[in-house]
Amino acid sequence: MKNYLLPLVVGVLLFGACDDASTNNVNNVNNVNNSNNINNTNNTNNVVCGNDVRDFGEECDGTDLADKDCMDLGFESGILGCNTDCSFDLSNCVEACVNDCSEGETRCNNNNIQNCELGEDGCRHWSFQENCEDNSFVCGMVEEVATCVVCVDACSDTETQCNGNILEECVMGGAGCNVWQTQVDCMITGRTCDPSAAGGPACSDTCADVCIPNDYRCNGTRIEFCETQSSGCYGYSLTEDCGLSSETCDDSAWPPACAACVSDCTVVDQTRCNGDVIETCNWSAAGCLEWSYTDSCALTGEFCEDHTGTAVCTSNCTNICSPTGSSRCNGDAVEECVMQTSGCRDWEVTDNCGLYGQVCDDTSGTPYCAVECFHECPTLYEQQCSGDLIVECTEDYDGCRYWEEYDDCDAWGMVCDESSGSPVCEYNCVSECAGYGFYRCSGTTVQSCEEDYDLCYYWTDYDYCADYGQICEENGFSAECSYDCVDDCTYPEYRCFGTELRECAQGLDNCYHWEFYEECSDYGLTCVENGAVDYCN
Repeated sequence: MKNYLLPLVVGVLLFGACDDASTNNVNNVNNVNNSNNINNTNNTNNVVCGNDVRDFGEECDGTDLADKDCMDLGFESGILGCNTDCSFDLSNCVEACVNDCSEGETRCNNNNIQNCELGEDGCRHWSFQENCEDNSFVCGMVEEVATCVVCVDACSDTETQCNGNILEECVMGGAGCNVWQTQVDCMITGRTCDPSAAGGPACSDTCADVCIPNDYRCNGTRIEFCETQSSGCYGYSLTEDCGLSSETCDDSAWPPACAACVSDCTVVDQTRCNGDVIETCNWSAAGCLEWSYTDSCALTGEFCEDHTGTAVCTSNCTNICSPTGSSRCNGDAVEECVMQTSGCRDWEVTDNCGLYGQVCDDTSGTPYCAVECFHECPTLYEQQCSGDLIVECTEDYDGCRYWEEYDDCDAWGMVCDESSGSPVCEYNCVSECAGYGFYRCSGTTVQSCEEDYDLCYYWTDYDYCADYGQICEENGFSAECSYDCVDDCTYPEYRCFGTELRECAQGLDNCYHWEFYEECSDYGLTCVENGAVDYCN
C-alpha cells in the first residue's frame, strides 16, 4: 500500500509563499518550479525526449544509445544514430550480405566460365573468368567443373534409337552438343524397343527373346551369337559358317570356334551296327575319328548285332531293347528301339545332338536334343541387384534360367538397394535429421528438419534470429530466437533502492529489469522494504 502526504506538503509550500517575499519566492529553487517539484524529471508522468537521457519507453535519446550499435540490431556494420522521436536511426547501418555461391564452385553462364569469388562486401559472388567462344569452344560441365570443351554431336536433332530395350532420343547436352538421352525404358511396361517400327524406333510388344544376350552356340556348322535383332528382341545371328572352309563348329571351348573336324567316335577299331551294316571307328583324312563302312550283313542274308560290344553278322538275333518305339539317350545321341530286318529289336541312332552343339536330355521322359543349360540363377522370378539394375531370374525357350533386366534404377536417378531383402530403386541419400518437427540452431539461424524430393530429411533454414538482433537457443529438439539477456527480477516485484522505488518491468530485450517507479523523498516519504512489494511511506 502507498501512503501519500502530497496534499499536506503542497499546502505548506503554498502557505509559505503567500506570506514570504524573501528568497523563498516563486523563483526560489524550492518553489513549485523547483527541480524537486511534481513536474520533476524524476516524476513518473514526465518523460522528456531530447534531454540526452534515455527514459523508460525510449529506444535512445540523443547520444544515449543504451550501449547498442548496428551489429547488436542484426546489421553487418555501420554507425547507429538516434532520431528526434527517440527511436533508433538505422540509416547508416549496413545490411549483412548474402553469398550467391560456394567457395571453389564454377558454372557456365551461356559460354562464359564464372568462378565463385570473395567480394568487397565480404560475401561470395559469381565473377567472369573466361569466354570459351574466344577460342571457338563451348562451356560445359566436366565432372562438375565449368570447362571450355570442343563440341561434337553424338547424334542428329530429333533422332531416336534403341539401346537394348531403352528408347533414346537426341537432345542438346550441357556442353551445347547433341547427346543420347533416355526417353523411356520399354521394359517398365513389359515391352521391348523395336528399331524397325513404323515411324522410327519405338516400344513394341510384338516380339520375345529367344536367347541370353552375348551367348554363343553351334548350329550345325554355324557359329551364332545372341544379340538384339531388328525387332528389338534378342535372337541368334550368324557369326561364321565353318562349313564354308570344310570345317565344323566346335563348342568344346568357349566361345565356339571353327575346327578342322569333330570326331564321331572315340576308340580306333571300335565297331557298331548301323542297320545291317557294320561300321568301324577309323581316322579320317582330316585327322578325326569317324565311322566308316566295313561290311553289309544283308549281302549274306544275315543281320548285324552288337549287343556284346562288337558288331558281327549273325543269323540268330537277340532283342536288345523293348518295346519297339521306345527311346533313350546314349551320350549325346538320341536312340530309338527299332525292329531290325533280323526280326529282333535294337537301338538305332535317330539324332546326334552333338552335331548342333547340344546334349541329349531325357529328364522329361522323352529324350530330345537340348541346349546344355548353365543356369545363372537358382529360382525362377527371384530378383537381385546387379549394379544399379534390378534383374529377375527368367526362363528362356530352352528352359535355361538367366538374369534379365527388370528395372533400370539409374534411369530414374536412383540406385538399387536390397538391404531390406527385396531389391528396390531408392534415392542414394542419407537423412541429416530425424524428421518433421525437429529444430536446431546453426549459429544465429533456426533450422527445421524438412523432407526433400529424394525422400531424405535435411536441415533447412527456418528463421534468421540476427534479423531481430536476437540469438538462437535450443531446448531439446526445439529451437527459437530469443534475446541474449538474463532477467534481473520477477514481475510484478517492487524494490527499494535507497529512497527510490523501482518496479520489475519488461525491457526492449524482452527480459525483466529494475525500472524507476518513483522517488519517495519527493513526497517526504521513505522507501519501506516489504518482501517482494516495497513501497513509499
